[in-house]
Amino acid sequence: MRASPLHKIDAELSGFEPCLRIDLVDQAGIPRRHLLWLMIQELVRNGIFTLGAFILCYSHNNRDIRFLGQAFDRSMSVLR
Repeated sequence: MRASPLHKIDAELSGFEPCLRIDLVDQAGIPRRHLLWLMIQELVRNGIFTLGAFILCYSHNNRDIRFLGQAFDRSMSVLR
């Protein structure tokens, strides 16, 4: 699943559906590892505690998924 074209960042969510991870590529001379750490930092700042993987389960409700989406959107804005 590709990241939103809104942010124009080359990123993918990959893995199996219950456990997805963020894959970034080097962009504008910034190594992908640095981008990933910035993304993780911003997700934590927005209330999502992760090391780059998202483990979803049935206990997550629609509100949780919306919260994740909003945090992801805000974090991608910082990366852009």
